[in-house]
Amino acid sequence: MMKLDVSTRTRLAQRAKRRRRALKISCREVGEAAGVSAASVIQWEKLLPQTTRHDVSWEATLKVPPGWLRNAQIETPEQAGPVFDFPGGGPRTFEEFINGYCIWHARPNHMERTLSHAELSAREQRIATIMARRYGSEGEEASTLQAIGDELGLTRERVRQIEEKAREQFGRVPAPGDLVDRLRDAFAGQLPCRLTDLPEPVLQLLGGRFSIEGADRFFREVLGDRLINLRNLGGTLPATPEKIIVADDAPDEDLVRTVRQTSLGMIRQAGAAHVFFVVGALVAAGLAATPTQVILCARMFVGFEWLLEDEGWFWYGPGTDNRAKWTALKVLSAANRQVDIEELYAAMARARFSKQGERLGPAAVSTPMPILQILLSRFPEVQRSSFNDYRLASDIPHDAPATFLSPTESIICDALRQHGGVVSRRTLTQELVETGRIERITMNMALMSSPVFRRHDRGIWTITGFSFSPEALQAACEARRQLQLVDGWYEMEAALPRSALERGDWFAPAGSHAHLTPGDYKIVGIEGMTRYVENPIGDPYLKRFGFLVAAQGFEAGTPFVFGISSTERTLRVCAIQGGDEE
Repeated sequence: MMKLDVSTRTRLAQRAKRRRRALKISCREVGEAAGVSAASVIQWEKLLPQTTRHDVSWEATLKVPPGWLRNAQIETPEQAGPVFDFPGGGPRTFEEFINGYCIWHARPNHMERTLSHAELSAREQRIATIMARRYGSEGEEASTLQAIGDELGLTRERVRQIEEKAREQFGRVPAPGDLVDRLRDAFAGQLPCRLTDLPEPVLQLLGGRFSIEGADRFFREVLGDRLINLRNLGGTLPATPEKIIVADDAPDEDLVRTVRQTSLGMIRQAGAAHVFFVVGALVAAGLAATPTQVILCARMFVGFEWLLEDEGWFWYGPGTDNRAKWTALKVLSAANRQVDIEELYAAMARARFSKQGERLGPAAVSTPMPILQILLSRFPEVQRSSFNDYRLASDIPHDAPATFLSPTESIICDALRQHGGVVSRRTLTQELVETGRIERITMNMALMSSPVFRRHDRGIWTITGFSFSPEALQAACEARRQLQLVDGWYEMEAALPRSALERGDWFAPAGSHAHLTPGDYKIVGIEGMTRYVENPIGDPYLKRFGFLVAAQGFEAGTPFVFGISSTERTLRVCAIQGGDEE
């Protein structure tokens, strides 16, 4: 026999493969007839072996004339036996196609196969049922070995054995191209899409309770192709798995997760996320992304909603950690009147920037007032009473402050209310710090960072959205520490909090601000300089003052007389003992 070249052997091998598939015969059946493994048959169908010792049994299995394997001139006989074909122009649903496939391959003899479940024996029906269930014919939860075994009265191991045996009888069949095309049309414009939000046309194409995950597994494992592009991403919470169907050209998963993490960080700080700021954050982190890619990534997660699509603002719903929400709830629960949008906007900005400082980036972006108005309309706890005024919803209980405020905020709010809603820091210090109810640093941090409180004037604090009388304001101003001019020194009594000794910086009393200007000051009797700094987002402070004074033996809470020279950039500190200055 003439020796065949590689090219001819390849073409003849492909013809043998097509013949086997046309007869719906598995590689295992060919291998058993020839006395070789299925893996050997797979290799034969890639390149015809040079030896002819298996040709007789191989040709008999393929039902072709002798010599057909190595002679392209010998015609292929017409196919005999039943054909895997659906009457009426093909399957109408994936349920019909996959169930039909499992019924067809339930019989090991391909010449006796059928698409009728009723024509199968009890054993064959059980095989068909198990395989169809494994591919989601009754939904994804019913596709596990345990669920199938419980229904059929079998152990998980027995179900696995039956499945493994049945897979050996599986052969390749053409994919239902028309059905696949209709599925892609049904998903057009709907991707990304969560498995829980499948469009109605897709559900109709699946049929019954058929799982699209199971249908995709069938295509991958049996037909060697994928039906959908399925990704397992984070859900509403970062640790919650969420399966999403995405387009074939969807961004990679690392970019998707980074977009979500960045946008959630912006929502936590600003109440909403903005497409272009997210793009900027990604570029700053070394990830190239376009606005279109960011939008595709953001839409893959639960709760995505455009707040103002034309402007690029979006969020993931009220269930996410949202600064706009908790700011509004805190302010409205503490106020004694309706609060307008400008007050809420200022409260949110004050709270955010007190924490962010001068840090730049998406987290420090200020949400525009129109976006804040849209956000407030999405919160069920907030009710708009007029165009610009807001209050808590009527179904919120009267003890809402205890729910929305922190313990420190509640204590300070109670103290403010006792003084008519406005009070000096000095009074708060006397009533709350010196009595041991809260720490000085805790009170200072709450006053500077909480949206509930607003500085009315230097040393004077009130509750955001709280109306107070002129008499209450006058009393607060009179209680504010005042400096007295004594022998060329502006003096007042003060004390250092523990935080000033630990960090070095001391927030100078409000009454001293009018007599201090930014820059360095020397302290009488103390080596080293302190610097007066005007803080753009908080109270002015004397830098390193705490360290310098502590070196002289001053302790937290020790009263002293703080003096400012009226003629020079000089300060002095005099301890008070037994009522006399030292």
